[in-house]
Amino acid sequence: MSQPVSKYDSDLISEFTEAMATGILDNYIKRTFGKASEFSESLEETQLHSLTTELSLSIYRASAGRKVGEFKKNSIEDIGDTIDFLLYDNIKLEGRFYECVSDFGSYKLLGAGKEFISYLLHIRDPSLFGMWNGSAEKSLKLLGWDTVNLKKGPWGIRYIDLLDMSYRIQSRFRLADLRSVDQFNHWVVRFSPISQINKII
Repeated sequence: MSQPVSKYDSDLISEFTEAMATGILDNYIKRTFGKASEFSESLEETQLHSLTTELSLSIYRASAGRKVGEFKKNSIEDIGDTIDFLLYDNIKLEGRFYECVSDFGSYKLLGAGKEFISYLLHIRDPSLFGMWNGSAEKSLKLLGWDTVNLKKGPWGIRYIDLLDMSYRIQSRFRLADLRSVDQFNHWVVRFSPISQINKII
């Protein structure tokens, strides 16, 4: 049974809904998710052999990757191998995430961190996999959630913890899926009353 919505949560939900209606996040949504369907199709297991450097760069930029120069040094074969392993290997999610994000991982790409790797997972299935970016962590802090476990331990376990909190955000604020959670986090950090108060303080 879902928990009743508090007045505080209800106000945030209303404010977020109103903000979305004004189009305040339209640029962010277009930049991040405008080609999500196209990206998702290109990441299907049977299509990975057709992945191009140009397309991989487009996906990287959409994930808010900022080390483009480093990322360009990866061969398209290595990028394809990492994506194939991340999305389709049968070992546990935390193991796949670790191998792709840790500096000691076998599938770590130059210039690619948790943002890019979680974005790949997310665009393949936004109902299961959340995005781990700066907004995700800052939003949790602004909402008063303990994020200490996101700073320590193996990368894969930390991502599982992030996912758990993302699911809780989705449930608490009645959001449609984890893509809505990402948009909510972005709004909380940049435009919500909480963020404005935090700036003043």
